[in-house]
Amino acid sequence: MRGAVSYDATSNGIVFEPAEFLRQATDYVLTMDGVSDEAGNTTPSTQVSFRTFATPQLRRVTYNSSQVPVFQIGYQNDANGREIRFIPMADAGPDNVFDTGDETPRDYTETERDDSGVILRRSLYTRAGDDEVWFTDDDLANTYQAYDNGPIGLPLRIVEWSAGSDRTVGTDDDIRFRYTNYAYNAFGQITKSTAFNGPGDDGEWYTEDD
Repeated sequence: MRGAVSYDATSNGIVFEPAEFLRQATDYVLTMDGVSDEAGNTTPSTQVSFRTFATPQLRRVTYNSSQVPVFQIGYQNDANGREIRFIPMADAGPDNVFDTGDETPRDYTETERDDSGVILRRSLYTRAGDDEVWFTDDDLANTYQAYDNGPIGLPLRIVEWSAGSDRTVGTDDDIRFRYTNYAYNAFGQITKSTAFNGPGDDGEWYTEDD
């Protein structure tokens, strides 16, 4: 990982400032080798291992001016605290009160990640399928986003697809309808995002006239 090394005379310490952001729930090893003082004394090679922390979000509740819950989104996370599913609620359930556990899902978005936690795909499921039970194998996805990621896991392009005539995503007749390109600074912060809603006059995606 790129970064800047400096000396802090107040603490007599060496400071390493990463040039890139640290990902949540990720293992890192900091290696210090060849560090010497003004007299030429060199410190032994040292390694420090650490893991960054992820703070999982469990739910988000919207309240009206009377402090009554009127909308809720639930979140499900993996063992590392990374979001794998978020679920907007269609209604408050039989008790007509949000945030009590009996809410009815409106739809849900499922996130697929690689082993390091980088997002590969997000799929929006809008129907519970023939069994009329949510979160089972026959749930129907309406659209999905495919992530084209850079070397440190940040998306360079997100492409959005909808189901084609077979009403099934992930098949050959899926329809691409939008993509967004992203640019970042050295700290992994987005500096520019550009959305393209059509292929342009040439009918080809990812060309200059999109």
